[in-house]
Amino acid sequence: KLQAYSTLQERFNTIDIPVYAEMILGLPGETYDSWKNGLDELLETGLNNQLFVYMAEVYPNTELADPGYQEKYKIQTARIQLSEIHCSPRQQNWLDEYQHIVVETFSMSRRDWQRMVVFSVLTMLMHSMKLGYYVLIYLHFINGLKYSDIIEAVMRSKRSFLAGLIKLIHEYTENILSGKGRGVLLPDYSDV
Repeated sequence: KLQAYSTLQERFNTIDIPVYAEMILGLPGETYDSWKNGLDELLETGLNNQLFVYMAEVYPNTELADPGYQEKYKIQTARIQLSEIHCSPRQQNWLDEYQHIVVETFSMSRRDWQRMVVFSVLTMLMHSMKLGYYVLIYLHFINGLKYSDIIEAVMRSKRSFLAGLIKLIHEYTENILSGKGRGVLLPDYSDV
């Protein structure tokens, strides 16, 4: 429960033990609003380290892979290339691997899934990678703004840098829906 997590996090923060959180995006029953509110609640606990968001993956012999379960919750998946992330890509000509991720359910349209990914990537950039961490904290604690309202304002921004960033994240979601892997390589900046 979130209260137990909050209590533990507070204790660990006091004794300088880093705490991080992992969330799974796209599970049945989740909506854009419930996802956004859940991330708000998590950030409200005082999480000051990393927040990782993973896409719901469908593995053989799991409930998400069961045809009856998929039919009941109207689960639609995308088959994407399995690409290693957080490392330099390796040339592997002898074996192509794929994974299935949840991109639609009875409670989440594909468009909502895309909005959730954009929201999540921005949250990780601003909070976990600290690109806007102090701005988020200031606007939240001093001005009483919700974290999600700040992030959604960035999502709507027309400023060229931010609009360009949002466009890149939208392209990322389109690439995933067209079967490309989750990994993003920007060779001008790094080989990772």
